[in-house]
Amino acid sequence: MNRNQVVAQKDKLAGKDLTELDLSGLDLSAGNLAEADLTGCKLCQSSFHSAQFYRSRLRNADLTGANFHEADLTEANISQSDLTDANFTNAILEAADFRECTLLRTCLDHSDQTGAFFTKAYLVDASFKEADMKASDLREAEMFGADLEGADLRYAKMSGARLQEANLKGTDLGNADLTGATFENAVLKDADLSSAVLEHANLNNADLSNANLLGTIGLECVQLEKARITSETLLPENLEVVWEKDNHEGNAHLSFKCREIQK
Repeated sequence: MNRNQVVAQKDKLAGKDLTELDLSGLDLSAGNLAEADLTGCKLCQSSFHSAQFYRSRLRNADLTGANFHEADLTEANISQSDLTDANFTNAILEAADFRECTLLRTCLDHSDQTGAFFTKAYLVDASFKEADMKASDLREAEMFGADLEGADLRYAKMSGARLQEANLKGTDLGNADLTGATFENAVLKDADLSSAVLEHANLNNADLSNANLLGTIGLECVQLEKARITSETLLPENLEVVWEKDNHEGNAHLSFKCREIQK
């Protein structure tokens, strides 16, 4: 098929073989590409607003700047593709495969990513504000500076993820596996980490103001003392803090010491 045929038949592309085609800049909004094979396609700056991509294959594709607003990519395979500056706002991405993708500055706000795979994906400066990311797989993902404010990451797999300077304000990380994850200089103010696994997590200078750490697993004093907390931060039952008032360069502030409670 050529470009003109693809546009003319955009609602009849389900199951079609479109591999390696240059479809960049096309408007395929509301098109039906369910189970279509777009492996290796060039789709940069194309519009797929409200399009259907159920179980479609978009591996190794160039999707830079593409618009997938309100599109349905349930169980789609997008692995190893370039999605730099793409827009997935309000998209349905349930169980979609983004493994080893580049999502630099990609916008995924308010999208449904339940059970999606982002293993080893490059998500630097990506935005996930208020996204539903329950049970998603973000193991070893690079998320420096990502914005996850208000996102739902309950039961997410995030071991080894790197979230330096990320915004996780008000994020729900309940029961998430954060083993070995890096939160250095990240903002977790008002975040819910209840029952999350924090073994070997890097919390250096992480802002845990008013965060909920009840029931966390593997959190130790040596980690907590490198973070910033407030008296409103809820601690696990095995840890307690003693507040100390210091004077640093003429400015009074509160510091603390953490100790483990022996049961």
